[in-house]
Amino acid sequence: MKNLPKQETVTLWPCPKIEQNLAREQSETDYIAPWVEIGDEEYWWFLECVPPLMLDHRGYVNSEPYSSTPDGQDIYVGVIEVKGKFYAKMVTLAEYTHLNLSQVSLQPRVLTNA
Repeated sequence: MKNLPKQETVTLWPCPKIEQNLAREQSETDYIAPWVEIGDEEYWWFLECVPPLMLDHRGYVNSEPYSSTPDGQDIYVGVIEVKGKFYAKMVTLAEYTHLNLSQVSLQPRVLTNA
């Protein structure tokens, strides 16, 4: 049996990459953060830790606010499924509501040869 590379989990939640993307998105008007690939465990953990604020065919929004926008909108962890893979991003409820999966920017999960 061939040894497959392990998935890097150190970069996942509290997900420095997602946090960095959020900070950059809020400070640079022309930057739109990508959805960062997460694993099955993270997908289910976010879904089961608290009831989702919104759940639909695309994914869900975790109901615990992480932060807020300068104009006071709460920011949550949004999770989507695209072609059998899961992705997370900090979003407002309005951003998730208007989300079009065919137009999202996806960032693959980092793999290491550990």
